[in-house]
Amino acid sequence: ILHFAEIYFNNPGQRRFNVDIEGQRVLTNFDVVANAGARDVAITRSFNANVADGFLNITLSKGANDNPKISAI
Repeated sequence: ILHFAEIYFNNPGQRRFNVDIEGQRVLTNFDVVANAGARDVAITRSFNANVADGFLNITLSKGANDNPKISAI
Protein backbone atom coordinates (compact mmCIF):
# COMPACT_ATOMS: atom_id res chain seq x y z
CA ILE A 1 0.00 0.00 0.00
CA LEU A 2 1.36 3.39 -1.00
CA HIS A 3 0.22 6.45 0.96
CA PHE A 4 0.04 9.94 -0.53
CA ALA A 5 -0.90 13.42 0.73
CA GLU A 6 -0.14 16.67 -1.05
CA ILE A 7 0.90 19.26 1.52
CA TYR A 8 2.56 21.80 -0.75
CA PHE A 9 0.54 22.40 -3.91
CA ASN A 10 -3.09 23.55 -3.77
CA ASN A 11 -4.49 22.73 -7.21
CA PRO A 12 -4.75 19.70 -9.48
CA GLY A 13 -2.09 19.51 -12.17
CA GLN A 14 0.70 21.12 -10.16
CA ARG A 15 2.44 17.81 -9.32
CA ARG A 16 2.10 14.74 -11.54
CA PHE A 17 4.45 11.80 -11.35
CA ASN A 18 4.90 8.14 -12.24
CA VAL A 19 5.30 5.10 -10.01
CA ASP A 20 6.85 1.79 -11.08
CA ILE A 21 6.84 -1.32 -8.90
CA GLU A 22 9.18 -4.16 -9.85
CA GLY A 23 9.71 -2.52 -13.23
CA GLN A 24 6.01 -2.24 -14.06
CA ARG A 25 4.29 1.15 -14.36
CA VAL A 26 1.41 1.23 -11.85
CA LEU A 27 0.66 4.98 -11.85
CA THR A 28 1.16 7.38 -14.76
CA ASN A 29 1.05 11.15 -14.25
CA PHE A 30 -0.52 10.53 -10.85
CA ASP A 31 -1.97 13.71 -9.37
CA VAL A 32 -2.56 13.45 -5.62
CA VAL A 33 -4.75 16.58 -5.36
CA ALA A 34 -6.94 15.52 -8.29
CA ASN A 35 -7.36 12.01 -6.89
CA ALA A 36 -7.84 13.05 -3.26
CA GLY A 37 -10.14 15.95 -4.11
CA ALA A 38 -8.15 18.55 -2.19
CA ARG A 39 -4.81 19.43 -0.65
CA ASP A 40 -4.01 17.88 2.77
CA VAL A 41 -6.21 14.83 2.13
CA ALA A 42 -4.54 11.44 2.48
CA ILE A 43 -5.18 8.69 -0.06
CA THR A 44 -3.80 5.21 -0.63
CA ARG A 45 -3.23 2.98 -3.62
CA SER A 46 -2.67 -0.78 -3.34
CA PHE A 47 -0.79 -3.00 -5.77
CA ASN A 48 0.24 -6.62 -5.97
CA ALA A 49 3.81 -7.36 -7.03
CA ASN A 50 5.91 -10.45 -7.59
CA VAL A 51 9.26 -10.02 -5.86
CA ALA A 52 11.79 -12.51 -7.19
CA ASP A 53 15.01 -11.26 -5.58
CA GLY A 54 13.87 -10.48 -2.02
CA PHE A 55 13.82 -6.72 -2.60
CA LEU A 56 10.70 -4.69 -3.40
CA ASN A 57 11.73 -2.11 -6.01
CA ILE A 58 9.63 1.06 -6.12
CA THR A 59 10.67 3.83 -8.50
CA LEU A 60 9.14 7.31 -8.51
CA SER A 61 9.84 9.46 -11.56
CA LYS A 62 8.93 12.91 -12.72
CA GLY A 63 5.79 13.03 -14.81
CA ALA A 64 4.23 16.06 -16.48
CA ASN A 65 4.85 18.47 -13.56
CA ASP A 66 7.28 18.83 -10.66
CA ASN A 67 8.97 16.08 -8.65
CA PRO A 68 7.36 12.95 -7.19
CA LYS A 69 6.21 12.76 -3.59
CA ILE A 70 5.15 9.80 -1.46
CA SER A 71 4.14 9.90 2.20
CA ALA A 72 4.51 6.26 3.30
CA ILE A 73 4.87 2.69 2.10
